[in-house]
Amino acid sequence: INTFCPLKDYNPFRRTSASRLSSVYAEVIPYLNSQDLVTCSVLSKHFYQQTAPYLWKSPQFYQTSHIHNELYMFNRFLSHLPDVRRSTQEKIEHINLSTIQERLYDRVNPNFFRLLVLHAPNIRSLNLSSASFFHCRSLPTGAWSLSRLTDLDLSNCPNITDDMMVTIARSCRQVAHLKLNRLFRHKGRGLAAFAAECDHLSTVELIDNTSLGDEGVVALAKFRHIHLHQLDLSGCSELTSTSLQILGKYCAHLQVLSLAGVCGLQLDDLKKLSCIRNKTTDLDLSRSALRPIDIAQWISQTELNGLVQLCIDFEVIL
Repeated sequence: INTFCPLKDYNPFRRTSASRLSSVYAEVIPYLNSQDLVTCSVLSKHFYQQTAPYLWKSPQFYQTSHIHNELYMFNRFLSHLPDVRRSTQEKIEHINLSTIQERLYDRVNPNFFRLLVLHAPNIRSLNLSSASFFHCRSLPTGAWSLSRLTDLDLSNCPNITDDMMVTIARSCRQVAHLKLNRLFRHKGRGLAAFAAECDHLSTVELIDNTSLGDEGVVALAKFRHIHLHQLDLSGCSELTSTSLQILGKYCAHLQVLSLAGVCGLQLDDLKKLSCIRNKTTDLDLSRSALRPIDIAQWISQTELNGLVQLCIDFEVIL
C-alpha cells in the first residue's frame, strides 16, 4: 500500500506516474470481474495487453442489451474464434454455457462443439449444464481430443446418451471432476466408460440418475487406478446392494459420500463401507429406506474416526 498508494505525496499539479498506475493495475487485475476487465481493456493499448489474457482465459457471454443476449454473444464469439491468433486461442481455459438457451428463431451454431475442440485446445473446464442444444450431431465425426480438460459438467442435458458419453470419455481422458446430475436416460454405460478411460477421476456427481443401474458404479469402484475422493449418489433409486458392496470393498479413499434416497441401501452395505470408518468426513444417509432405529444403532456402534458432517433424517435422532 505504501508503495502504490496514489494519495501518497499527492500533488494536484503533477501528472500521475503512468508506471505507478500500471503497477497498481497489475496487482488488482486478478480480483476484477469480467465487466470491469472489459472497461479497463479499452483504456489504452498497454492496459489491453495486460487485460487480454484474463479476458480470454474465461470468456463471458453476458447480455449487453435487449438484442445482444447471451446466445447472440456466444454465436459472435464462435464466428470470430477461427480468425484469432493461435497464441490467443490457447489462452482459453474455462467455458460456461449453462446460461445459454435457444429460442424459437435463435439457435446456437450447430458446429459450436467442433469449433471449441479445434480452436480452443487448452480448455480445462467445460460447463454444458442444461445445454439442450448439445446432442450427438454436435460431436466431431473424426478423431478428436480435449487433452487438458479436467472439469466436465453434463448435468441436466436432455439429449445426452450413453453412446455420447462413451465417445466423450475416450476423447477427454484427463477428466478429474465429473458431474452427470439428472440424466434420466443414463443407465450406466457412460459412467463405466469414464471409469475405464479417465485415470484421474476424483469427484463424481450422479444426483437423481433414476435409471442408473449397478454397471456404472461397479466399474467406478473396480478400476484400481482411480482414487475416488467424492461420490454423490443421491436419488439413484435403481442401485442395489451389488454395487454398494463393491463400492465398500474397493473405494477406500472416499472422503465425501452421499447415499441419500438410495432405495437399495441395506444395513450390511453400510457395515462393509470401510472408508466410512477411516477416511470419510462427510456422509449423507437422509431419505434412506433403512429403519431409523437401525441407522441409530449403527452410528452408536461404529467408530467414525474422521467424520465431520453427518446428514440423517430427524426420525433417527428421535
